[in-house]
Amino acid sequence: MKLFLLFPLILAAYSLSLAQPKYAAESRKVFKQAVKEYENNNQSEAEKLFRQCVELEPNYAEAYFNLSKISYKNEQFPEALVNAQKAYSKNKLQPTIYSQLGRCHFQLESYDSAAYYLHKAIRLGDKSENTYLFAAKSFNEIKDYAEAIQNVNKAIEINDKSPLNFNTRGQIFFNRGDYENAVIDFEKALEINPNSTGIYVNLANTKLLLGEEDEAIKLINTGLSTASKEEKVQLYLLQGNYYHKKGDYKKATENYEKAKGLDQNNAAVLNNQAAVFLDQGKFQSALELCNEALDLNPEMTAAYFNRGIANEMLKNVDAACSDWEQAFILGSEKAEEYLNSPTCNE
Repeated sequence: MKLFLLFPLILAAYSLSLAQPKYAAESRKVFKQAVKEYENNNQSEAEKLFRQCVELEPNYAEAYFNLSKISYKNEQFPEALVNAQKAYSKNKLQPTIYSQLGRCHFQLESYDSAAYYLHKAIRLGDKSENTYLFAAKSFNEIKDYAEAIQNVNKAIEINDKSPLNFNTRGQIFFNRGDYENAVIDFEKALEINPNSTGIYVNLANTKLLLGEEDEAIKLINTGLSTASKEEKVQLYLLQGNYYHKKGDYKKATENYEKAKGLDQNNAAVLNNQAAVFLDQGKFQSALELCNEALDLNPEMTAAYFNRGIANEMLKNVDAACSDWEQAFILGSEKAEEYLNSPTCNE
């Protein structure tokens, strides 16, 4: 018996080579009916039957697995994880169950667990493009860039026509500071899918960091023509950064306000507005915006760093050093310089 695949999200078919436990005839009949209902697009009935199946046969790993897949498809990730864990408790040798556990943990932002289960799935034999890609994303999140690159390269070997694969590798290169290779991959992704606004965002952001502002603004303007609401927030944010680098604080603020109008709870927008206020000498306003950003995202490194600058200029030295210490803990090398400065060592 095979673990039945419910939907084509997975790019390579799952197969079982292990002998499955023998289930009672009644539960197998219900399972077969559930599969048929799903194939006929009767998802709610299929789910009902899979639940009936595990009531009849509590050890039916395949039924729990499929319940997990249904919940995952419906973006009910906590429930998907619970059912994947139940499938795992009944069958610890099936790589596809490890893959499902990994994807559920990824969606719930438990990236260490995601990386563990996806790596285990690959070692047990799940060599699908999707599993390699999710493994790459998970290792990227925990900053294990060597493993991330290794896995995304495997995904690209399987499918070198996927813009998602190249965009993901570009993001990994970007995160480890290899902006030149990031540009190459983002441009490749854009070549494959020229209508992806998300790739325009990534490429424009990288171009800005490389000092190629004119190229960046062209990409931003192109992306804005087709962007969704969420994507427009990112593009206005980048456009604000462009004008900030140019020293045009008025236009920078205008773009940050456009982004804020679309998303009142975007910590990055608030932090970048604070950075403009710092350049303008409006330190109290900058401090207040950093506080708002940190209320939304308590682990925002840049907001701690900027608040440290604001506190320093407002003569709140202890608070400034405390902010830079927190920024350093979260990974800011620049904050270490400030911690070692005379300001924090008098």
